[in-house]
Amino acid sequence: MRFSDVGWTDITATTALASRLLQSLGYRTVTQILSIPVTYASIKNRQIDVYLGDWQPSMEEDRKPFLADGSVQVVRANLEGAKYTLAVPSYVAAAGVRSFADLRAHGRKRTSPRAVKRPRIPSKIGIATAKQVIRNACRKSGALL
Repeated sequence: MRFSDVGWTDITATTALASRLLQSLGYRTVTQILSIPVTYASIKNRQIDVYLGDWQPSMEEDRKPFLADGSVQVVRANLEGAKYTLAVPSYVAAAGVRSFADLRAHGRKRTSPRAVKRPRIPSKIGIATAKQVIRNACRKSGALL
């Protein structure tokens, strides 16, 4: 069984679980990380057997020509009722951000329970130094890195 994984964490997890289940039944599985257009073309060319990340309706135009020519078949939905949209931390939602329209109304207001000053990173420092500055700022603020 040849799987395509487009690199999104949910698809990676779903693909890994399906692969393990098939392996336990004696199937050999291979997963390739591919873009969405390459995934559909690879299914059409019979280089990929399974893709578990068809998010609709956003990918409708990507798959339409392949459904039309019969090279791709949708077997069934593997996740019902899922949504993808704005997601914010609970303290931002508590401050009133519930929709995209709310973002403009709240602008750049600090909604964090702790106002954290962002560190100034000098423009001519190395990547390792920049990482250390960010790491130190996160430690001081109590944020996870």
